[in-house]
Amino acid sequence: MKHFVTLVALAAVISLTAGAFLDTHDAMKKWKTTKHAAAHQLSATVEAPRLPQNGSGEYQYTMQRPEGTRTFWAYVPQSYNPNTPVPLLFTFHGLGDDCYSFGHNTGLINQSDHGGFILVYPCGYPGLLGNAWNAGTCCLDGYTIDDVQFTRDMAAFMIQNWSIDKSRIFTSGFSNGAFMTETLLCEASDLFLAGAGVSGVVVLLPGNKGGLEACNKDYAATGKYASLLHIHGNFDFVVPWTGDELLGFPDVPTDYADWATRNQCQGQPVNTFTNGPYSNQVYQSCQWNTTMELVKHDGGGHEWPMDQYFDAPSYIWNYLSNVAPRPTDDE
Repeated sequence: MKHFVTLVALAAVISLTAGAFLDTHDAMKKWKTTKHAAAHQLSATVEAPRLPQNGSGEYQYTMQRPEGTRTFWAYVPQSYNPNTPVPLLFTFHGLGDDCYSFGHNTGLINQSDHGGFILVYPCGYPGLLGNAWNAGTCCLDGYTIDDVQFTRDMAAFMIQNWSIDKSRIFTSGFSNGAFMTETLLCEASDLFLAGAGVSGVVVLLPGNKGGLEACNKDYAATGKYASLLHIHGNFDFVVPWTGDELLGFPDVPTDYADWATRNQCQGQPVNTFTNGPYSNQVYQSCQWNTTMELVKHDGGGHEWPMDQYFDAPSYIWNYLSNVAPRPTDDE
């Protein structure tokens, strides 16, 4: 557990950040109260019987896995029609956060109603540093939890029980959840068309350059290709823009450039968006209909930005909803 001591310090910083994140969004109680359906206990994931559903609302599920009982929530938009397949978006919370609070504080539930997609907000495994995702060097050091398979099982369940457009499954996350998002694009791009990460990078073992190389290998093995939106503040001291070699975090520009290389993007990225302290870089000529975008928050810290200049949930859904489908010969 060579990363443990440093991760404890990281957890303390993230805990303070998470508290600030929740305090900042106390004003968002104006969101409507969603109805809760009874939890459904699953004896098996893929073979779970189809469950009767009454349409829109919020649902809690539990799943039995080798590490024990796992929980995830799903929000179904008001416009849901079982005769019309809809996109599916996962969103993964940060280290030490609570999945239910994160799902409600990101603004993605409002986007679900606006965009007509089903939102899934899973709960991380309760490790020594709090609820976490095993994305590589962070944040379940010493554990053997397979959160990629957990995600595949959740997706299989949602496809079985709801009307899901299997060609439009997306992932997103913050901090440790953004690590998880990039891990999923590395290892499960056969499932995910695209992802959006806020304040995260590829942290596959062994970390740093070795983690990026591990992603190259896993990504090629899937035989599919995915698009990525990366949002990051250059004053983020938890997941630094310049990287953290001790924790195995590559710097943000290298992480972004490596994704462009994986998707055989040509030329240099161009700026297509600037508003206040926010600006982007986009590779406009990539293979397999993929798009690579990096949004830099100049002066921004470790945060999920929702301010007068930039609204992360709407920007994320606008990006994901406009990702082109895979070419026919890649289906």
